[in-house]
Amino acid sequence: MPKNFPIRLFISYSHRDCKLRDKLVDQLSSLERDGVIHAWHDRMIGAGQEWAGAIDANLETADIILCLVSADFIASSYIFERELSRALERHEAGEACVIPVILRPAEWDATPLAKLQALPENARPVTNWRNRDDAFLSIARGIRKKAQEWAKRQHEPATALNPSPTAPSVEAQPDLSAFTPHHAEEMRCQAELDKPRALIRIQAPKGFGKLEFTSRLVAYASAKGYRSVALNLISTDHQYFQTTESFSKWFCKTVSVRLGLRTHQEDYWKNEYGPNHNVDNFFETYLLEPDERPLVLVINHFDRIFGFPAIETDFCGLLRSWYEVAVSNVFWQRFRLVLTHSREPNPNLASNSSPFNVGLYVALNEWSPEQVRTQVGNYGLQLSDADLNRLFDLVGGHPFLVSKALQELAHGLPLVTLLDEAASEEGVYGEHLRGLLTVAGANPHLGEALRQVVLSPEPVRIPHEAAKQLKSLGMVVPKGPLWRTRCSLYALYLAERLYH
Repeated sequence: MPKNFPIRLFISYSHRDCKLRDKLVDQLSSLERDGVIHAWHDRMIGAGQEWAGAIDANLETADIILCLVSADFIASSYIFERELSRALERHEAGEACVIPVILRPAEWDATPLAKLQALPENARPVTNWRNRDDAFLSIARGIRKKAQEWAKRQHEPATALNPSPTAPSVEAQPDLSAFTPHHAEEMRCQAELDKPRALIRIQAPKGFGKLEFTSRLVAYASAKGYRSVALNLISTDHQYFQTTESFSKWFCKTVSVRLGLRTHQEDYWKNEYGPNHNVDNFFETYLLEPDERPLVLVINHFDRIFGFPAIETDFCGLLRSWYEVAVSNVFWQRFRLVLTHSREPNPNLASNSSPFNVGLYVALNEWSPEQVRTQVGNYGLQLSDADLNRLFDLVGGHPFLVSKALQELAHGLPLVTLLDEAASEEGVYGEHLRGLLTVAGANPHLGEALRQVVLSPEPVRIPHEAAKQLKSLGMVVPKGPLWRTRCSLYALYLAERLYH
């Protein structure tokens, strides 16, 4: 049996499904006895143990996360906003495998779980089986198979642990281990998080590992005993961005739920005051004053707010005010904020109302040739200097492109095949490249600016706004006041498609 057994199993479920959960746990007992899995659910929390912390800790360390789906599971705000959201983030990052287990009929195909392979066989709800023991046996066999696959992949050198079941896109990321070269930046951020009123801004193009970077900061904060919450605005429902009021209420509720607190928002929300006042009162009185532990809040993809000017102005002003008031307010000194973004902030934002000109700024840059060589070793690969140079000439030090190549090579793809097919639709970057082209093509001005850069043998000048957007996508890099394509891969793929 590979040394990575037992596989850690986290069970997320509605308490109204306790009886069905117990039946499943009974069926999984043989896997436990064989040392294949170690299952955990919240009924295993010991007396006196903080339940929210125990759930978070086990969710963060699980290899496989079972979602026991029913109408009650779907209706639970806590499950969807805390457990499921984080589970899917870890699944997409390749850190864990999420498996829906359909207990009772429910409209689960309208949820984010719809894209995942479900159990039991044919995703038939357990309660619809004539013999439920057969259903639970089907589930147990599926879990045994996945646990064995997972242990085998972990046993192999740095391969992709859990490729996303959906096609890669501009947002696609390799697994967490691929981003360790940003070690120096991580150490700076960790030291900053230990300071009162810390505000950290992390900027990098898409594909440079911001989510993975901040997940390690959250892990660091948790290990220090800090409370921590990570939000991802890119996955937040559009309805919450309709007004400052709706966004503010969503923000407060989500943070408190993820801290494992019962939301008493109505006690702190007064309609006669504005949203910023209510958010300020809620955070200070309900989240900061009662608990002396530092509270680390990470907001990933913060630049989504840039598309909603009214929310951007109010919310950025609120965050800046928290930083300022923390100079003399002991409660706000407990608050630590981390923002990640790809796009440049709005230059029209008043300087004294912006969180982007204070605190610690960290840019995640391309990897150097030496860092790429280190990653080659981390994947258990051996490449000659000539081969390494050929790879670097193609993709440069782009973290996602390098990691994708090394994952494919670790799975046995010959380097010559990877390089020859790289800029084609059939190559390993096909979906990623099509995604970039689609994004650029959706905006005529953006597409025209990209065409100028790609088809010019020398760096060129393009409109400022287009340059900012293309830079945030990781497609172009500056050379003084001019711009050029980031890497040969992009130039080769796009030249033919943008020529006409």
